Amino acid sequence: MINQVAIELSEYDISYMPRTTIKAQALADFVSEMIGTTQEEVPKARPWLLYVDDSSTAQGSGAGIVLTNLQGDDMEFAVKLEFKASNNKTEYEALVLGMRMAQDAGASHLLAYSDSQLVVRQVNGEYEIKEESMVQYLHEIEELKTRCLSQEEGLHVVNEIHDGCCGSHVGTWALANKALRAGYFWPTMKQDARYLVNKCEKCQKHATLIHQPA
Repeated sequence: MINQVAIELSEYDISYMPRTTIKAQALADFVSEMIGTTQEEVPKARPWLLYVDDSSTAQGSGAGIVLTNLQGDDMEFAVKLEFKASNNKTEYEALVLGMRMAQDAGASHLLAYSDSQLVVRQVNGEYEIKEESMVQYLHEIEELKTRCLSQEEGLHVVNEIHDGCCGSHVGTWALANKALRAGYFWPTMKQDARYLVNKCEKCQKHATLIHQPA
């Protein structure tokens, strides 16, 4: 029995767990089902579901993906890779593609399943990745999970983060990095963080004390 291992992937609140079987159809079926659909407002706690599977044989590599929206509609498709890949690399390809599809379809929360324990533990940070190609997949996953905000949304986020950590009086870079690590990005995030830190008297006093000569 495959153990279920959950991980969090920031913006989507993704949990990633093994799944033993998956059904797949052609990519065209998925595309035709997605075109023209509209996403109704739903509570953030309700996730989309993503199931990924791999198939690496002498005839080539492929990935099966099932994406289930909030209405319970399954969008199933199969992808044939143009290059020979190991099962784990194919699993990463399926995960990245599935995340892209979910993002393009308007998903804000995603619960993902996989049958690869190695991929699960690598994404979870439990296993170190030494192969450069696998590291690149992780970087792509990090980029996909980062949410791009408007400046108004970004100011709200950075204010919330600042209010929560003001006791430690963080500086501009630390504040911006906290927002980035939380899965948020907007073009003016560093300028906005600098503005907030500069107008905070406690942060300025703390910075002055740190840089005073002993």
